[in-house]
Amino acid sequence: GRVSKRDLPARALSNLQSRLRRQGFRILERVLHAKVPILKMSCGGLECDLSLNNLLPVFNTRLLKAYADIDERVVTIAQACKKWAREQGHHGAQYGHLSSYAFTLMVIFYMQVRGALPCLQEWGQEFPEFYSEGARTFNVAMDEDKMSGRWQKPHPGPVVSFHDFLRFFANEFQWGEWVVSVRTGKCLSPESFPKLKMKPRDGTTSEQWKWMIH
Repeated sequence: GRVSKRDLPARALSNLQSRLRRQGFRILERVLHAKVPILKMSCGGLECDLSLNNLLPVFNTRLLKAYADIDERVVTIAQACKKWAREQGHHGAQYGHLSSYAFTLMVIFYMQVRGALPCLQEWGQEFPEFYSEGARTFNVAMDEDKMSGRWQKPHPGPVVSFHDFLRFFANEFQWGEWVVSVRTGKCLSPESFPKLKMKPRDGTTSEQWKWMIH
């Protein structure tokens, strides 16, 4: 029968599973009822996510790769962070926790604050590059000079590690008063981001929300 545009990605991913298995992919998890349906898969020891009609992750991946190319410690710290989060049962947007992408952004922000990474999107306000998806528009501009290695790292370079990452967010970051923003790379208040939506999930009490953001 006819399938709505909204239901098409989930239906198509569901139908693709048998074909993907025949091609050697292992389906680790089906997240078909999320806002952006995905199949979590692995093949040859590598894990990946598959989505349909969803081009924004292409720009997100480009951003993450650019930061990893500047400093490979982004990858090692992010891997340690996600491993720790999984072991503690605090990983996975589908379970109400942060996603792998969110944890990676936290690592990049921490390294920006420490001075180990530049802000690749800082010039986006002056030289925007827009990508539209439905009714939403995103500024995906990045500083090509910094991406191409022209950013001068401080000498000696800042010491960053997973343990210092934990120390930063446990003892230094002001929860509820600062915002994690790799677009600025600075510790700024929510008032600096007028379009930022800060509201609890459905079913979250005011006391729980107060605890979560502080």
